[in-house]
Amino acid sequence: MISENKIVLTNTQSECLPALRDGAQKSTEVALKTRLTLPAVRRALRALSALGLAGHKPPAEWRPSSFGEAFRVGAIAPGRPRKIVTTPSANGRRLLELLEAPMEGRNIAKLLGVSRQGALNIVLKLRVQGHLKFGDPEDPHWIVMRANDDAPLLSRAEARILSSIPNSYATNRVKIGRVVPLAEDEIEKALDRLIAAGFIEIVGEFAGATLYRTTAAGKSHPQNRRDHRGAEPPHLPVYSDRVQTVLSAISEAGAVRIRDLRDGLRLPHNSINALMQFLKRKGLIEKTDEAHEAPYTLTAMGQATLNGLTRRRAA
Repeated sequence: MISENKIVLTNTQSECLPALRDGAQKSTEVALKTRLTLPAVRRALRALSALGLAGHKPPAEWRPSSFGEAFRVGAIAPGRPRKIVTTPSANGRRLLELLEAPMEGRNIAKLLGVSRQGALNIVLKLRVQGHLKFGDPEDPHWIVMRANDDAPLLSRAEARILSSIPNSYATNRVKIGRVVPLAEDEIEKALDRLIAAGFIEIVGEFAGATLYRTTAAGKSHPQNRRDHRGAEPPHLPVYSDRVQTVLSAISEAGAVRIRDLRDGLRLPHNSINALMQFLKRKGLIEKTDEAHEAPYTLTAMGQATLNGLTRRRAA
């Protein structure tokens, strides 16, 4: 082994060795900690290995050797100062133009038509240049966004739960927990934060369970993954074809009086009146105001129920 007093590290090597000591095991992790480019990191790691300060374990793990753990960085070899190029490459400019909202890092390779390694090099270089930032500073594969993008990001748990809640029908916490295997209290906290942010809404309650649905803002959120498995709908509060007909008529009209439903659907007055009172008790419809003959409109629960009935019939 080379004697410690004969080793003089370069600036790059002296930055990479502490990163290895700090737990970084992959060249990407070292690049994230040091803000160096991947090629520079790889050259430095190979040099540290040749000096006996680090070891390489296939397929891609690096660790400091016992000598590297104890080594005290002394004099730094003279060399050119680190050159930071602030002008993005052609692919870097393309990415910045296309990055209108935060995006999952894993999608960038496909977006640019480059390899995954090429995409990783691009985003790491843009980060060093100050053009990009990561949702998780330690993970370029999760969320990538422009440096000046101040959009609030969801946590991983919140993003997974948002992606599991449908927009076309309602679901409950039990169903959500079946597709997002997180602790019950973690799901509860995430649901509360998503409601406060306006990304999901409570549309009612059935069999003692709160029902949730994604809002328009939640549906369009960049962290809502369309390919995520959605939670199943719970049992519907009603299944009658006649109820579906009435709910559909109210939905199409926006708001409708009982007598108009009676005449339009050709139902006896007592029958349609009883049905409307039943739907009101179920929380599926409500009056538009306090007037005696005010028209009825669907509640959020009523719309979710109609969506569920329509989806069930089409299945």
